[in-house]
Amino acid sequence: MKHGIDPAELLCLSHATEKARELAGDIRIPIKSRARLVRIAVAAATLRDVSKGATREYARAAASLTSRIRELHSSTDLRYVADNEFFERVDLTAREFRSGMLRVVYAADPFTGTAEEYRESILGAAGLAGWDWVSPDLLPVPMDWPQGDVPISENLNWSTVHGYKGLEAEAIALAIPAPPEWAVGRLGDGVACWSDGRASEARRVLYVGASRARRLAILVVDESLAGNVETILLRDQVPFERL
Repeated sequence: MKHGIDPAELLCLSHATEKARELAGDIRIPIKSRARLVRIAVAAATLRDVSKGATREYARAAASLTSRIRELHSSTDLRYVADNEFFERVDLTAREFRSGMLRVVYAADPFTGTAEEYRESILGAAGLAGWDWVSPDLLPVPMDWPQGDVPISENLNWSTVHGYKGLEAEAIALAIPAPPEWAVGRLGDGVACWSDGRASEARRVLYVGASRARRLAILVVDESLAGNVETILLRDQVPFERL
């Protein structure tokens, strides 16, 4: 990079998860399939994405994968018991189950092959984990396998502003999208509040995001706001380059 910062040191930030992903070059197509194998693949893809850390999305994916794996037991009675009871009934500790889950998560790259190939990888991982209670019949090949439609890893590291609060990176790229129509000029408009000196949550998010940078803050501003942001930076005597 021009300022002597490696791309690996650049973190893309936004208030919204999807904006942060988009800025990092990770544009994902929503998957609405209810097929069990697809839902396992979606959860595994999320858990393989180390940039999420301990986010709520990561936690939801872990819970979803646990439920989908439990549904592979031939006994429907075990689908509705607490996790601890389930582990006891299948003669596993919670730690052993988590170890097996890791085998499932890293069995194969989700969506890079066919549904049949991914299914075999999941069943193979279950076998290596010693899960002899898994019923292959309960993991059919879905008709709506989204092969090749879902990027699994982003080009750059990313996080939400909230998820990176209290942390720092050498360089930050902060997305500043146009506010929704209802928020223009109001407290939900961070740039307007910044310009007018009004305190608001939207303005605080901008400050928290930009202040994560140790050496370089890159503001990726919606075209409709670019002039306003430049005026503010000039007014506040903040050195910057417009690209």
